[in-house]
Amino acid sequence: MSKLISPWRDAESGAAWDRIRIGGVLFEGKVDVDGTPWKKKRDKRHSRGHNGARSVGAGYDLGEWTITLMAFDDATDAQLGELVDVVTGGSPATQDAAALSIEHPALAVAGVNQVTFKEGDAPSPSGPGGMLVWKIKVEEYKAPIPTTPRVPAPAAQAPETRSRFGVEAETFVPRAPAPPTADP
Repeated sequence: MSKLISPWRDAESGAAWDRIRIGGVLFEGKVDVDGTPWKKKRDKRHSRGHNGARSVGAGYDLGEWTITLMAFDDATDAQLGELVDVVTGGSPATQDAAALSIEHPALAVAGVNQVTFKEGDAPSPSGPGGMLVWKIKVEEYKAPIPTTPRVPAPAAQAPETRSRFGVEAETFVPRAPAPPTADP
């Protein structure tokens, strides 16, 4: 089953394309989302790789979108102002510490529900009919893959006592290998 919501199925589905929720703030003005959610990474090699190919797939890059928000009345102007504060707020030290939650059908198709803010223009009344327009660029956020903690090397063991040919016991102490020489 597809995650794509048809804007023509019913009035509610069409309205979903005209609103966006970023960081918990709902914007109900005009919304235009344009971007590339599926961009393949390629490892291009001069010589052939381990599988014999000169180009090897390496998964997908993070998706990037340009989101254009257009406010056309006092209510959507207030929503846009609140959205600007949520997206650009915070100190520079914490600006990339947490991703922004996002809800829009264009991003839901790609399974994206968190983004990081990359850049944005200053809002300006340059849209059709004097609409207040804010254009931002966001990038898909993927949480780092959890890794298992490294286990420290075991402590040095005490020398072993071994019996040689079953006659007598002697202490066996392993020696480090000799360092390599510079002579060929």
